[in-house]
Amino acid sequence: MIVRPSGTEPKLKCYYEVISEFDSGMSFAEANELAQAKMDELIQAHQQSL
Repeated sequence: MIVRPSGTEPKLKCYYEVISEFDSGMSFAEANELAQAKMDELIQAHQQSL
């Protein structure tokens, strides 16, 4: 996660990134779905901590 001040507005900007393992038996859609679930969990946990 990267947090930085906005260059044009008086607010903070948050950038999130997750890394997910891609099993050779998985389709791209399945791997993407797992990564999106991790991303949603990360964003929710971060926003609850504010």
